[in-house]
Amino acid sequence: MHDIMISYSSKDKSIADAVCNNLETNGIRVWMASRDIKAGASYPTAILEGIKTCSIIVLVFTSNSNKSEWVPKEIERGVHYGKIIIPFKIEEVSPINSDIELCTCTQHWLDALTPPLEVNIAKLVVTIKKLLDINQEGDSLNLRQKFTALSPLGQFYQLSNRWAQNNYAYYVLESLNEEQKSILRNAPKTIEIEDENVMLFMLEASLHFGGDWVYWGRRINNKETLAKHLVKMLGITYIRPRYRSLYLMQDIEKTYIEPWLETNNLTQDEGLMKLLEKHVYTKIFLNYLFKVSESTDPELAKRAKTVLFEINRYDSKSKGLDVFPNLL
Repeated sequence: MHDIMISYSSKDKSIADAVCNNLETNGIRVWMASRDIKAGASYPTAILEGIKTCSIIVLVFTSNSNKSEWVPKEIERGVHYGKIIIPFKIEEVSPINSDIELCTCTQHWLDALTPPLEVNIAKLVVTIKKLLDINQEGDSLNLRQKFTALSPLGQFYQLSNRWAQNNYAYYVLESLNEEQKSILRNAPKTIEIEDENVMLFMLEASLHFGGDWVYWGRRINNKETLAKHLVKMLGITYIRPRYRSLYLMQDIEKTYIEPWLETNNLTQDEGLMKLLEKHVYTKIFLNYLFKVSESTDPELAKRAKTVLFEINRYDSKSKGLDVFPNLL
């Protein structure tokens, strides 16, 4: 186990060595790829293990690391695993890699622009000591909050990791603040995500709170996993998440859906089973939504209209949706 991982370009090894020496002199355990990866070991596997087993990643940020192939990947994985990222800025350059830019949008960078480097490293050591002292009150807690005030991408990575660790618990979704919900509703396609676990989190969050749930549902390639999460929505009391899920289930083969209906004890719900057979498996769930939107129950009709509006807004595959604006 170690406290710190140093992420740096091999061209900046002398700076990374100086940071490492000062940290270890102060009793802080450091992991560095150039020193700690054993001969013959898989480089990607060793790097990932180094990230997983540290508490803080120090990014030696220079024009070299800005152009590095590996540094952005290390920072992205660090955010994914909930690590504190400390950007230690050696040169006055702006991030050109989206992973570095998005994942280091903290409120606090440590600038080392003004010589001597030794003085700036000493400040870095003091900061890390405070961050590692989880029992210390006051400034250390404020620092921890600053360094974990991540960009929306970083926030979603951390939340999705927590969500998965807690067996996809709904209370994690409820922890989303209004800014995060707004991102889900208004501009999810601007966030480039490849991690399927994060996409599942974005899907469930947008199914609950609104947003481009159509986009996230169709980004997930594993249909069995997708069916599992959509069927789970059918067991909740809220109507709109259920309607959204049923609409997406039209794109999934019946054989993927039925086992999860059994698992969630939904096969005894005759109304649901009839709805699936008549409108979902036959891919005509829109007809059902249109019918509900004309219901004499105003609340039920309103919820169906909301989902129809979202389909009109987000699903370019649907046909004949020019009548939707008249529904609201």
